[in-house]
Amino acid sequence: MRIKATSKQSIAKQDIIHILVLVTITLCIGIYLICTAAVIAKDGVTFIEYAKDFEINPTETMIQRDQHPGYPFMILSVHKIVSFFNRSDSIYSWIYCAQGISFFFRLLSLAVLYFIGKEIVGAAGSFCALLIFIFLPKPAAFGSDALSDWPHLFFLSAGFLYLLKGAKRRKVCWFWLASLMAGIGYLVRPECIQIIIYGFLWLVFELRRPRKGMSRTKAVTALILMAGCFVLIVGPYMKMKGNVFPKKKLVSLQFKTKSHNLPAAGNKSSEERLFLGNVLKSKSVKGAMELFNNFGDTFMWFFLPFLLVGVWKYLRRLNFHEPIYFLVFVFGGLNICLMIWLYLRAGYMNVRHTMPFAAIAAFFVPLGLEGAAWFLCKSSSGKKTQDQPQRSFRLFIILTATGIAICLPKLLRPLHHDKQVYSLAAKWLANNTEKNSIVAVPDVRIGFLAERTAVVSAGKAVPGGANYVVKVSGKDEMIEESEILFSACRKGRKIIIYKPCR
Repeated sequence: MRIKATSKQSIAKQDIIHILVLVTITLCIGIYLICTAAVIAKDGVTFIEYAKDFEINPTETMIQRDQHPGYPFMILSVHKIVSFFNRSDSIYSWIYCAQGISFFFRLLSLAVLYFIGKEIVGAAGSFCALLIFIFLPKPAAFGSDALSDWPHLFFLSAGFLYLLKGAKRRKVCWFWLASLMAGIGYLVRPECIQIIIYGFLWLVFELRRPRKGMSRTKAVTALILMAGCFVLIVGPYMKMKGNVFPKKKLVSLQFKTKSHNLPAAGNKSSEERLFLGNVLKSKSVKGAMELFNNFGDTFMWFFLPFLLVGVWKYLRRLNFHEPIYFLVFVFGGLNICLMIWLYLRAGYMNVRHTMPFAAIAAFFVPLGLEGAAWFLCKSSSGKKTQDQPQRSFRLFIILTATGIAICLPKLLRPLHHDKQVYSLAAKWLANNTEKNSIVAVPDVRIGFLAERTAVVSAGKAVPGGANYVVKVSGKDEMIEESEILFSACRKGRKIIIYKPCR
């Protein structure tokens, strides 16, 4: 018993050390990125404006806005807490609150992801995978920007971890906790509903083998608890919006009368159906390629081959009766389908959409690095030698360090560095124009940072009523019959502020 207790203590101590190292490195990177950011993302403006409107009229704001209320509510709550200590209500206080929340959840997510990775590839593999992941530029940038990606990933990964514990220990309470995380996470991003799908699939699978798995009573109870808890949290919001997925306008909860003027789907000719099928196949292939490109961009292309090798090695030992293999396989399959469906429906797929998938996929990178190092050592020597494990480990370290070194230049580049001229223009507008001025801008972030009413303008036409016009170009631009009030150039982009001629 004493040996067993000592072993548990040493394992816990190792986990704490791993997490502390990861958090410390992430803390340094995150603070640097927040302090050097040129501007925030466009979606960050949307979230902060949502939070400000939410304070005034929460019900109307939730009905009118497309974004989910979870992240804006966090921004508003933290801003109110900060206001007790600092009475400043400047726009930058809102920005730092939004960035701070995203960064805080990135730190929390690392601990949750570590324990998920520990189940997939062991403690050492999980630590190595997350060490690589925290140096990847795009996930790091999202964690220091005013975006909901890392809060969403935290609730998604926490729900996934609770599902895994429930499946392994066969206890109902873990499924309830998974549903709780899915419900709260849904209010941040709707994709968290997938936790309910994974839990449902596993419990149905358990019902088919009650002697080896959970009892039928436990499985049914877990199903009811998961569904009930999730609906209790998200039901009022869904009812208010009249849709299960309000942002994408899917699964409407409002009954509509059918129009008898529309032709029935069965009336389509075989040529039309064939054409539609070919289009869908073509777009599906493009969606798959876009997913591949997103993974390549996320993993800086260097780590992508090792990821594929790691997945191949993992699939070779796949056993659906083990909870971890079942849930990881279902997670991967559903996310691939979800991303391709998104591309088919919306015609785009952002790296932000694929980041949760990439976070779980990152655990297979060390497996691929290990396999590649072993293969290279064996190929170079031609036969197995006593020092091959040591040489293989050294090569593994070299490959990992090389990949991290490739990430560093892009990682340490300031957020939205190519938009530095925006902050310069915003600062001039804030200091030299009246509060009620209307500004025509090429990007909404300029008016947002200047705290002026902004009208987004494209092309040469100047919106009527604009008191000032902001133009950004890569080359010198002559402004005729107008007074240039401010000009600056950063990173090859020139910004000009002038008064339009009337």
